Amino acid sequence: MPNRKKDHQVGLWARTRGYFLAGLLVVAPVGITFWLSWLVLSFIDARVTPLIPEAYNPNTYVPFGIPGLGVLVLLIFITFVGALTRVLLGRWMVRGGE
Repeated sequence: MPNRKKDHQVGLWARTRGYFLAGLLVVAPVGITFWLSWLVLSFIDARVTPLIPEAYNPNTYVPFGIPGLGVLVLLIFITFVGALTRVLLGRWMVRGGE
Protein backbone atom coordinates (compact mmCIF):
# COMPACT_ATOMS: atom_id res chain seq x y z
CA MET A 1 0.00 0.00 0.00
CA PRO A 2 1.52 3.39 -0.97
CA ASN A 3 2.28 5.94 1.67
CA ARG A 4 -0.41 8.63 1.32
CA LYS A 5 1.49 11.24 3.35
CA LYS A 6 4.51 11.02 1.04
CA ASP A 7 2.29 11.34 -2.07
CA HIS A 8 0.64 14.44 -0.57
CA GLN A 9 4.02 16.08 0.16
CA VAL A 10 5.26 15.46 -3.37
CA GLY A 11 2.01 16.84 -4.74
CA LEU A 12 2.31 19.94 -2.58
CA TRP A 13 5.90 20.54 -3.71
CA ALA A 14 4.97 20.04 -7.37
CA ARG A 15 2.00 22.37 -7.00
CA THR A 16 4.12 25.04 -5.29
CA ARG A 17 6.74 24.76 -8.01
CA GLY A 18 4.02 25.09 -10.65
CA TYR A 19 2.62 28.20 -8.95
CA PHE A 20 6.09 29.72 -8.77
CA LEU A 21 6.78 29.07 -12.46
CA ALA A 22 3.36 30.45 -13.45
CA GLY A 23 4.05 33.59 -11.41
CA LEU A 24 7.48 33.90 -12.97
CA LEU A 25 5.97 33.65 -16.45
CA VAL A 26 3.69 36.58 -15.60
CA VAL A 27 6.10 38.79 -13.64
CA ALA A 28 9.19 38.40 -15.84
CA PRO A 29 7.74 39.89 -19.06
CA VAL A 30 6.12 42.75 -17.15
CA GLY A 31 9.35 43.48 -15.30
CA ILE A 32 11.42 43.29 -18.47
CA THR A 33 8.97 45.61 -20.24
CA PHE A 34 9.20 48.23 -17.48
CA TRP A 35 12.99 47.91 -17.34
CA LEU A 36 13.38 48.31 -21.12
CA SER A 37 10.95 51.25 -21.13
CA TRP A 38 12.97 52.97 -18.40
CA LEU A 39 16.19 52.25 -20.30
CA VAL A 40 14.85 53.76 -23.55
CA LEU A 41 13.34 56.72 -21.69
CA SER A 42 16.63 57.43 -19.92
CA PHE A 43 18.60 57.07 -23.16
CA ILE A 44 16.39 59.54 -25.04
CA ASP A 45 16.30 61.96 -22.09
CA ALA A 46 20.09 61.93 -21.83
CA ARG A 47 20.41 62.82 -25.53
CA VAL A 48 17.57 65.35 -25.90
CA THR A 49 17.51 67.25 -22.57
CA PRO A 50 20.91 68.94 -23.15
CA LEU A 51 19.56 70.31 -26.45
CA ILE A 52 16.73 72.18 -24.69
CA PRO A 53 17.66 75.84 -24.12
CA GLU A 54 18.26 76.63 -20.46
CA ALA A 55 15.39 79.14 -20.37
CA TYR A 56 12.91 76.40 -21.38
CA ASN A 57 14.46 73.55 -19.43
CA PRO A 58 12.50 72.97 -16.20
CA ASN A 59 15.45 71.10 -14.73
CA THR A 60 17.01 74.52 -14.12
CA TYR A 61 13.95 75.62 -12.11
CA VAL A 62 13.08 72.53 -10.07
CA PRO A 63 15.48 70.71 -7.76
CA PHE A 64 14.69 67.28 -9.25
CA GLY A 65 14.81 65.72 -12.69
CA ILE A 66 11.66 65.18 -14.70
CA PRO A 67 11.79 61.76 -16.35
CA GLY A 68 10.33 61.74 -19.81
CA LEU A 69 10.91 65.42 -20.53
CA GLY A 70 13.30 64.60 -23.35
CA VAL A 71 10.83 62.14 -24.84
CA LEU A 72 8.05 64.74 -24.64
CA VAL A 73 10.21 67.36 -26.35
CA LEU A 74 11.22 64.82 -28.99
CA LEU A 75 7.58 63.89 -29.68
CA ILE A 76 6.60 67.56 -29.99
CA PHE A 77 9.52 68.17 -32.35
CA ILE A 78 8.67 65.17 -34.54
CA THR A 79 5.01 66.27 -34.68
CA PHE A 80 6.05 69.79 -35.65
CA VAL A 81 8.34 68.48 -38.41
CA GLY A 82 5.56 66.18 -39.63
CA ALA A 83 3.03 69.04 -39.78
CA LEU A 84 5.51 71.29 -41.57
CA THR A 85 6.35 68.54 -44.05
CA ARG A 86 2.70 67.81 -44.70
CA VAL A 87 1.94 71.49 -45.40
CA LEU A 88 4.97 71.95 -47.66
CA LEU A 89 4.41 68.65 -49.44
CA GLY A 90 0.74 69.54 -49.89
CA ARG A 91 1.64 72.89 -51.46
CA TRP A 92 4.15 71.21 -53.75
CA MET A 93 1.56 68.66 -54.89
CA VAL A 94 -1.07 71.39 -55.50
CA ARG A 95 1.43 73.42 -57.54
CA GLY A 96 2.40 70.34 -59.50
CA GLY A 97 -1.23 69.58 -60.26
CA GLU A 98 -2.04 73.07 -61.56
